Amino acid sequence: MSDVDKVGRTMGPTQNNLDLRIESATQTQINNIQARTGKTLKELNAIIQGSGLTKHGEIRAMLQQELSLGYGDGADHDLAKRLR
Repeated sequence: MSDVDKVGRTMGPTQNNLDLRIESATQTQINNIQARTGKTLKELNAIIQGSGLTKHGEIRAMLQQELSLGYGDGADHDLAKRLR
């Protein structure tokens, strides 16, 4: 269902629907990362923890270098939180 503004115009998807789509997209990205690397989230987390890196940019760069992940794979904030 869509929201409607004060004059009756449709404003697009509700926030709840948008949140579900974002969650779905993040899960798809996680699945793709696991398929490309052959590693589970737990294994990826161990790699990150073992690196000793703490800054987001450093972790992203390490994932790109060590696992050949794309910039977007390591840059997604929600994804980064799940990997830690």
